[in-house]
Amino acid sequence: ACNEEKVERDCPRGTEHSWNPSNKDTTDRLNRFYSLDDLISAEYEKGNYETAIEYTNEYLELADIYKENWNFGNAIHDSYRYLGLISYNQGDLNQAAKYLVKSSESTGSPQLDTFGPELDLANLLLQEGKIEEVTVYLNGIKKFWEMDNGVINNWLEQINNGEQPELSKFGGHQITLTQKIVSWLSLLWPVIISLIIYF
Repeated sequence: ACNEEKVERDCPRGTEHSWNPSNKDTTDRLNRFYSLDDLISAEYEKGNYETAIEYTNEYLELADIYKENWNFGNAIHDSYRYLGLISYNQGDLNQAAKYLVKSSESTGSPQLDTFGPELDLANLLLQEGKIEEVTVYLNGIKKFWEMDNGVINNWLEQINNGEQPELSKFGGHQITLTQKIVSWLSLLWPVIISLIIYF
């Protein structure tokens, strides 16, 4: 299935370019696309920024190929988030803020729509006074974060009032049972479907 924004676009099924390709349609290239987020994260945590940037550029190149895939939104948000974090750690706040805004251009994903994105870069930049960019970012992620329980609007109001709220993925609200269930299903459904097909 394609989301509503892509209804009029070509949405091929039965190929690696489907929204959720079957096992028989999954290629090595697609598996690489799925694995890059973890690879980037591992290199970033080790401080290997050069390698992390290489992986990030590869992730964005593959995202351009798999625009209809469910992981596309993750690739856009997370790639620019890591590029922004690296720029921040290297002291380039202006570039980090530009990457933050780029990350908000994500179209969302099962994970982002449910629990929202990691907000560490946005929080760091808010503390550095990058109010305009953080506001643009929050308005951007509000378009896909469907289960934010109103926390984004609260943050925007606080920022508009001159306050500096702490931006945290679960900040300001409790995780509901529905969110927990949807989160687990969003993570486990590929395994469940694979087991059903297998048996």
